[in-house]
Amino acid sequence: MWRYLRPYQVSLILATLFISLQVVADLLASHFLGKALDTGLMADQSSFLCAFHGLLVTWLLADVAFYIRYQLARRTAEKMVYDVRQAATSTLCRALTSELEQKHSGDFISRLSSDIDLMKGLVAQEWVNLVRGGLGFLGALIMMLAISWRLTLAVLVTVPIISFVANKLSKPLGQHITNMQARLAAVNALAQDSLAGIIVSKAFNLREYLGGRFHASNQQVADEAVQVATFRGLLSGSMMALTLMPVFVLFGLGGYEVIMGRLTLGKLLVMVNLLNNLTWPLNQMARSLAQAKAGLVASERVFEVLALPVERSSGSELSISKSVPYAIELENLYFAYDPAKQVFTGLNLQITTGEKVAIVGASGSGKSTLFSLLLGFRQPQSGNIRFFGQNFDQLSLSSVRKAIAYVPQEALLFPTSVAQNIAYGDLNRDTGAVRQVAAIAAAHDFIDALPDSYDTHLGEYGTGISGGQKQRISLARAILKDAPILLLDEATSALDTESEAHVQQAIQSL
Repeated sequence: MWRYLRPYQVSLILATLFISLQVVADLLASHFLGKALDTGLMADQSSFLCAFHGLLVTWLLADVAFYIRYQLARRTAEKMVYDVRQAATSTLCRALTSELEQKHSGDFISRLSSDIDLMKGLVAQEWVNLVRGGLGFLGALIMMLAISWRLTLAVLVTVPIISFVANKLSKPLGQHITNMQARLAAVNALAQDSLAGIIVSKAFNLREYLGGRFHASNQQVADEAVQVATFRGLLSGSMMALTLMPVFVLFGLGGYEVIMGRLTLGKLLVMVNLLNNLTWPLNQMARSLAQAKAGLVASERVFEVLALPVERSSGSELSISKSVPYAIELENLYFAYDPAKQVFTGLNLQITTGEKVAIVGASGSGKSTLFSLLLGFRQPQSGNIRFFGQNFDQLSLSSVRKAIAYVPQEALLFPTSVAQNIAYGDLNRDTGAVRQVAAIAAAHDFIDALPDSYDTHLGEYGTGISGGQKQRISLARAILKDAPILLLDEATSALDTESEAHVQQAIQSL
């Protein structure tokens, strides 16, 4: 985490200084409060006014210090979270496809939302509480020892008891918070699956089955949340009760000292006021430690995302040359998802420049896998892939993908306008080009009939239009890219015969 806090270390240092200033001001306020009481009882007007003015100044100073350290800590936390979220999103976009497929997208969403929020709380609140509590405890202890070491030692006898109980209750609290975050990630994943597959769920009457799975997972979150609430309640209640022990000790023995004339009433008031700085950290720091542990665990989950292996970013630029005999060459290619079952064993293929090739095979034979290898989504175990005579592993992925227009089996559209979905093929092309490729893909007529024509906003995953219409928009996007290599993965499977014939004729003329 320090890697993302280092750019803001000046703000952290300043926040620490203002936390220290707030603690010192609070401690001095206690001193002036006792002084004002003693001088007031002695009718020493000048000393009373001096102490009273000191009390006002320290209170004002404490408030100003609180405001500044609050702003510094909050802004630092927000900036750190921004950087972490940006880095995590960038890593996910560049991560190896094989790594992304090992976890549910809902798990990644949970890490980028609730886990990062816990990280923010760790910096903005828990760290502040721990620093303030530690300094306040130390400062109050020194001042109380200076006033009456006997009373202070008597009060300190109760501290180990408070610390023991706080430690015993904070450990399970932190564990249950961690468990709740993990369960919440599972609930997010199930909710996302249910929404994405709502049509299938309704068509096959899966509401009760999927609802039961969600209920079971949601119940686990609720159970952990109840445990968190239980231990938080136990911790808070126990701390409130136990922190009264030193108060009773101080009032009992301190009152006796005042009666015997060995302690002034003002100094007793100072010690009572300082006692809050002595017991509050024990109470608050127990909760903060539990939350801090949860924040650290959450940061580990986030940094697991940041540590994902990413695609290579180096390599030379692909040079497109029509004089090269082969646009694509596969040489002795081996690939397997599972070592026990090979998909390709020594695959060899040569596609000449300008040639149109159909890859035919049964479902699951590896047609889509071949496209994944060509696009660099996956890496072969052995063998070579060459584009225009250049080895793929020596080329940058971005330059290779720039040379390929791809239409996947499942047309993925974004929740934006139809025109924008097509324009993603080449963001530098104008509206006229978008309409032109839509016509080539047999999509113009149905797009023009939409409520807002090309400005019609599509829903998530392109909801609002048919599967065939999605395919035609996806195809138009690929055509707009005008890349030297066009990969069509059953790109017309959802089209009617007439539209498919029109699209095939258009593709032949490209």
